[in-house]
Amino acid sequence: MASIIHPHDNSDAPVDEHFQSWAIIQSGKAGKFRFKTIMPGAYPYQAKLEDQRTPHIHMKIGKHGYEPVITQMYFPDQAQNKTDGLLQRKTKEQQAMMTA
Repeated sequence: MASIIHPHDNSDAPVDEHFQSWAIIQSGKAGKFRFKTIMPGAYPYQAKLEDQRTPHIHMKIGKHGYEPVITQMYFPDQAQNKTDGLLQRKTKEQQAMMTA
């Protein structure tokens, strides 16, 4: 199976050829949605192997006529959460809201 790379991915980081990497999911009338995926791994930030991002899932949430919200969903008990530069810029309250 060939990988379908996200159209805006300009990273030099290696890509898993067996993982699609992105999807578009519509919610129901009540705004609920669900998806099933594998646990993501850490990956190099800007292809620097020594600089790893903690496992997370990027999400862009939108509705016609509104500005989209772009966020990331993190996972509890990941050692790299403590050193992830983007996650650590958030307050503890924000980190809690972004952790599944």
